[in-house]
Amino acid sequence: NIVANRAQSFEARWHQRGWRSDNDEIHRSKFAARSTRVKRMKRFAIFGASGCGRGVMPLAHQQLTLSEQDAWELVFVDDQPPAAQLNGYRVLPYAQWLAEPAVSRHICLAIASGKVREKLEQRCTADDIAFWQVRAANVVIMDEVKIGPGAVLSPFVTLTSNIEIGKHF
Repeated sequence: NIVANRAQSFEARWHQRGWRSDNDEIHRSKFAARSTRVKRMKRFAIFGASGCGRGVMPLAHQQLTLSEQDAWELVFVDDQPPAAQLNGYRVLPYAQWLAEPAVSRHICLAIASGKVREKLEQRCTADDIAFWQVRAANVVIMDEVKIGPGAVLSPFVTLTSNIEIGKHF
């Protein structure tokens, strides 16, 4: 019977593709694995979604793409987010970024005002956030250079010998 064969064939395809409700356990285990990966993710952020932060973000993305082997996410953090998304990256308030599950958190302060950077540094330190240095791939660093935490080094920067760069500069 041709109709019976087609019905059987359809039923077989239905089972193979996992569309049956008795495969709920499989779907739950896939979701659980995905959920575990999200919790194991390193969270990186550029604090500041204005001009300075928008200039640092592509450098940060390139650096992470080249250096990080583990799962990671890169977002903007801003106390007054201008939008939910900016240049393809999520923009989160600081508290929301802290609330998301993570293996570790790393932040770079991309704020032009030194006074505001200092306040943000104190806030992040109190929350035990690691400061992260963003460095373009073509930066040249010579002998005996000391670089403070959270530095941002743009493309074509040359740091000559025997100098010291402060933190979050």
